[in-house]
Amino acid sequence: MADSSRVRICVVTAAYPSPEEPTRARFLENYLLALREQGFDLAVVTPRVHAGDPLEELRRGIEVARFRYPTSGRRLKELDRPSTVALGLYVASGVSRALATIVHQESDLVYAHWVLPAGVIGTVAAAVAGLSLIHI
Repeated sequence: MADSSRVRICVVTAAYPSPEEPTRARFLENYLLALREQGFDLAVVTPRVHAGDPLEELRRGIEVARFRYPTSGRRLKELDRPSTVALGLYVASGVSRALATIVHQESDLVYAHWVLPAGVIGTVAAAVAGLSLIHI
């Protein structure tokens, strides 16, 4: 059960460190670690790029939930003209994972890091959950 005195934030991002890429978006992890030290509870929702990365992990004290999408081991931005179906699956999978995280964490708000593509996922998830949204 979450500590009700702390603000619980569901962070949606297109990139976050993982076992396969531990330095990917390290700046964001450091930023979130600083927020945690200020008293915020955080859970990250991010795509699972590499098959070797876990769908769920506790990384440096922050819950990370990764969602599947058809990648062939590449980031969305590395796909050469992704199809509408691939983009739709990316967003749908991300929204589903974000909503599950929001319920599990009992989130107070959604923070979407990067407007595209995380902002789309964060906007939909926040609207469905009835939560405020912060875009950066």
